[in-house]
Amino acid sequence: RLGLPVGSGSVQGAALGGSADNLEATLIPGLELLGDPLVRGPRYVGTWEGDGWRARCSLDWDAWVAAAEASADGRVSGTNAEIEYTVLPSPEMTDEQLTGLVGCFGTERVEGELRDGGTHFVGKGVSVEPKGFLAVSERYEFRQEGESLFDPVSGLRLRKLPGERSSFVLRGPMLATSVPFMQADIAKRQGVELEGMLGQLPLYRDLAVEVLPVEQRLRLHRAADADAVAEAAGLTRLPAEDLASGLIGIRLTHLPLLKKTEEEGPDESVIAIVDTGSANTILNWPAAEKLLGLKRDDRVIKEAPLLRAIGVGGGQVDMPLLTLSLGLISGDQQILAPRPVRVAIGDADIFSQIVGREEKGSWPFGLGPKPQRACALIGQDVWSQQRYLLSASDPAVFMAAAQDWPPP
Repeated sequence: RLGLPVGSGSVQGAALGGSADNLEATLIPGLELLGDPLVRGPRYVGTWEGDGWRARCSLDWDAWVAAAEASADGRVSGTNAEIEYTVLPSPEMTDEQLTGLVGCFGTERVEGELRDGGTHFVGKGVSVEPKGFLAVSERYEFRQEGESLFDPVSGLRLRKLPGERSSFVLRGPMLATSVPFMQADIAKRQGVELEGMLGQLPLYRDLAVEVLPVEQRLRLHRAADADAVAEAAGLTRLPAEDLASGLIGIRLTHLPLLKKTEEEGPDESVIAIVDTGSANTILNWPAAEKLLGLKRDDRVIKEAPLLRAIGVGGGQVDMPLLTLSLGLISGDQQILAPRPVRVAIGDADIFSQIVGREEKGSWPFGLGPKPQRACALIGQDVWSQQRYLLSASDPAVFMAAAQDWPPP
């Protein structure tokens, strides 16, 4: 529907049921994430193109007309006559320009005269902010044509939108897999038409993503503002480490309800992949043995119900489910205690891809198959319980302090 070519390509990603490499993929020039409609009224919006550059252009024509009617000579200038620009990806951009310029915002102030009953503007640009980023235009001749504005000088056409929305432009280009995924089928049964998923790159790497599960809202912040946003909200920092495929991991421990309190600090812990796309939290077998002393042949495992996990690309794995109390370890070694969740246990392929395997085999003298390194994956069953802020570029996760969590 978007007219993008699809072919085979190496995405260099990891999925729950296997590798995401060599799946069908398409190259997306860039993405714009749309927020709530702004309070201000209708605006005229379009795409400016020139000299190999592209930018989203926006202006408030009604404000121009009102300013002209209030003036003695029908002229507008200053803050009453502004054009906003946001840089968009273009094919001729270098990698440095794609990273440093896409999404940059600037404003050009213009001055001129509105004629023919407020349907024709003749004027020019007089100043830009920030300086050195935009250049003033020598002439504009906007003409109102129904629900659009047209400038014959630049060829720019702007269409009237009922209410402009706040937005973030994500840098590109980005390679996206083009495959069916189970989440779309699940959403469809709930009356939601799900047509894609936003991954770690570039969303979490470029922005600090704040999730408020109770309000069912998502807020985007500049990555550099993550610490300030977290401090203002009273969130606790969970230090993280960079992992393969652009993922991050935090420390996870078992928190028996009758054995340990949050203030005592953790005994054993394992690295846990932060996975906001997984419905369930998962421990691999080495992590289950390290944290819980559990093995595959234990009776509690054999009698447990099974979960069939399906990842992007169709990979499947069956895993036993146990209800466990887990703890997330903060920077000062305190433990944040979510409500107990049903945790799946199994050696999913993603653990081998992200943290690897031990150097020696599991048989005597180091022979035999090499087991996975102890690892976990924290899914939405935990993340949906409390407000959090994910800053992958830091890397860190910020969550509500231990005393703000509801009792198990």
